[in-house]
Amino acid sequence: MRFVTNVVASLLLSCAVASACSVVEVINSQPSSQSVQIRTLQKGTPLKNVRIEIFTMDPKVLLFSVTTNHRGVASLPTLSPGRYLVAATGATGLGADLVLDVSKDKGRKTSLFSMELSLRPPPPPTMDERMTDAEKMPIREPVKEFVGILQDPAGGSVPNATVTVYAKGSRDKARALEIKTDGTGRFSAPLADGTYTILFEAPGFQTEIAVFEISGYAQARDLRISLKLGLCT
Repeated sequence: MRFVTNVVASLLLSCAVASACSVVEVINSQPSSQSVQIRTLQKGTPLKNVRIEIFTMDPKVLLFSVTTNHRGVASLPTLSPGRYLVAATGATGLGADLVLDVSKDKGRKTSLFSMELSLRPPPPPTMDERMTDAEKMPIREPVKEFVGILQDPAGGSVPNATVTVYAKGSRDKARALEIKTDGTGRFSAPLADGTYTILFEAPGFQTEIAVFEISGYAQARDLRISLKLGLCT
């Protein structure tokens, strides 16, 4: 059995370490009547021409959208009892969200809600964007064969993880090679000489992307890949 060498993965691989995780904001729901008005503000100043979109919650389906008037106010069509997500989108990346619990018990009086808009964080990069960024990074050193071990941040093995191998520049899932790590976190596959983009995925961890070159002239060594904790890709 080949011993795993203590080689830092960054010396072997061109890795995309940026996380695709985004911050999840927990929004408390607000009780509401079936008649609703939304007022949009930025630092206390009413905002006109803000798009107000109304979604069902589970599943998330867009029902309709309206636009605020010169006073920053939009009146919504009568809502059936239920839970709704209200998303306000203004110019230059401004936005805010509101969750409404609409009930008949609130009567016919119009419920007025104010939404303070602020800059939304940029969306996390897609997996395709992360792969493209990883492929732009230089490959520091080729390896002789695709064999190694997948570990957690503490150095423990990650068994039964999914390892997906793409030819560099390819996004063809049907032609990709997919294998699993064994009970000790080890992986291997016979790959021809060339450059490959690899996705390492396991529940409870962030997806790791590595780009490396297989060359018959390279030194034989095992790869050591470490996953970061995280629930998103």
